[in-house]
Amino acid sequence: MVGAGGADAAPAGESPKVTEIVALDGRPVLPAPGVKVTELLFVARWCPPCGDELETARHRAASLRRSGYRMVPVGLAARESADEFAAWARDHGASGPLVYDDGGRLEAAFEVEALPYWVILDGAGRVLYRGPSPPDAKRVSEWLGR
Repeated sequence: MVGAGGADAAPAGESPKVTEIVALDGRPVLPAPGVKVTELLFVARWCPPCGDELETARHRAASLRRSGYRMVPVGLAARESADEFAAWARDHGASGPLVYDDGGRLEAAFEVEALPYWVILDGAGRVLYRGPSPPDAKRVSEWLGR
């Protein structure tokens, strides 16, 4: 399905194909108290634009945190270990939970087709958006009820 700007957007309210997302520290990513919208940003240290996109997403999440928005980087197992991904993500300013997709379960479930790749979930874990570019600010504001 093609959405605005060529983004592959999931229909609002689409249920995720993965019911559990766990951070590297073993804690579940969803549900999260006070979080209305979670941005899963699929990235890898070997992907040249991913570092810049991770930093941009980090700034977006920081500016929207009080409204219930957070960003969670998701590293792919191809060509990097969990430790390498975590060190790289922290070097790019990631301070919250990190997810390492060992085995590609999330990559397959959310049909990640390129890097970087965005999956936006509501507080119940339903897919609001997915695509090869971040959602526009207007949509994010709508999801946050702003």
